[in-house]
Amino acid sequence: MPPAVADSTASRPRAPRWWGLRRDARFVAAALRPVSAGGTDLPPLPPGRHLPLPGRGTTFVRELSGPTGRTPVVLLHGWTMTADLNYHRVYDLLAREHPLVAMDTRSHGRGIRGTRFTYDDAADDLVALLDTLGLDRAILAGFSLGGVTAMATALRHPDRVAGIVPQACALTYASLPRDRAVHRSLRAVEGLAEHPVCARLSQRYWHDTIRRHPDLLPYWGWLSAELATTSTREMLEVIDAVFATDLRGEAAALRGTPSAFVVLERDRVCRPDLQRAAAEAIGASVVAVPADHNLALTRPHQYGDALLAALAHVRDRIG
Repeated sequence: MPPAVADSTASRPRAPRWWGLRRDARFVAAALRPVSAGGTDLPPLPPGRHLPLPGRGTTFVRELSGPTGRTPVVLLHGWTMTADLNYHRVYDLLAREHPLVAMDTRSHGRGIRGTRFTYDDAADDLVALLDTLGLDRAILAGFSLGGVTAMATALRHPDRVAGIVPQACALTYASLPRDRAVHRSLRAVEGLAEHPVCARLSQRYWHDTIRRHPDLLPYWGWLSAELATTSTREMLEVIDAVFATDLRGEAAALRGTPSAFVVLERDRVCRPDLQRAAAEAIGASVVAVPADHNLALTRPHQYGDALLAALAHVRDRIG
């Protein structure tokens, strides 16, 4: 079923009183279990390469050709993930409509290392990527952390951004007591980042998803290895930058940028009304999907359809 498409001024559904608490409890229970090896199957992936970005470092990219004359799309992944983890199940689908570039963000996967993560650095990395690939402008499609990176880049380098497709993200993550409590809890384990219990924290996060979606079990070995390319210490440093960032005061400047926002209406990581508030603030069309934050892995066809619908909105606005 294709995703529902709503106007950015649509009424916002009211969140349940105990929003997120059951999901949090389930995550904690799953995270306490041992990390299993799982299957060893590898998903099909397009060719990739390590790409030096002058003055910045070396990252890892995958490139897929698309229809001639279409604006290229740069895919930006979520926190703790890699480009492959976030998009491996929709690469081919998206490439039917646009040339694609997928890049590992700094401090993640095979991305740039050397300094603590900041959105300014991530934005400058993207411009260096466009320069290196000889691309004047691109549409930035980003999930979660990647969605904020897309907005931050459009603010910092508006001449290089043709449009943006933020997904499942907010302008600030520090506005709710529950989210601030999660951040404090994560900071509390920073000193134990190398401890065996914490060293594989991102793999433990996905335990509950794997249990509920056994079709992913054959790929758990690969998924776990991909997650391990980002250390727990790096994860915690990135989340500090995430909670220190608030784009609400700058969001109006993005209203002139063609944009469409993928809102996950059952998201237990980023509250849906925060996503809708971000979409409204930047003047984005909304593609609403009745799904949780793990959509990219668990329902790839629904995820791909939502991205294609959002990209079509952006194309219409670019003209």
